Amino acid sequence: MTGLVICAVCGRRMDAHWANGRPGYRCRHDYSSARSVAPRVRNLYWAELRIIDGLRYRLSYAGGLPFLADTNELLDHLRACRLVVVCGRTRSTWNRLTR
Repeated sequence: MTGLVICAVCGRRMDAHWANGRPGYRCRHDYSSARSVAPRVRNLYWAELRIIDGLRYRLSYAGGLPFLADTNELLDHLRACRLVVVCGRTRSTWNRLTR
């Protein structure tokens, strides 16, 4: 899912990382860049399984798509439709990629 997960707080792509032996995504809101987001906000963390389960649920109801059991099929669908996952503090959604 690397490159498909965007932070709703600052708009940057979230970094893939491992926490407690499980894949996830985090955004440190420009922690490692020269510019900073003011005021400083807490880091954002999302478990990959939470993102995937949420997408499967929403996609199965939104467009009448069948349940995509295979994660690779789900990711291929996102890429084909030019969709990215936008993760905020409490919920995630998807947006069409504009570039």
